[in-house]
Amino acid sequence: MVRISGLVPAFNEAQGLAGTLAGIRTAMAVFEARGWAAEAIAHQVGTAIG
Repeated sequence: MVRISGLVPAFNEAQGLAGTLAGIRTAMAVFEARGWAAEAIAHQVGTAIG
């Protein structure tokens, strides 16, 4: 079985992250249609809060 994991680092990406994740979801649907397991993990790094 093929397994695909994608790690998405987010640095002050509040405005652009939704579009990026939408594109990743589209790709994941293609992978899953082929019977591949897929996951995407978005994580916050070095973000300035305040």
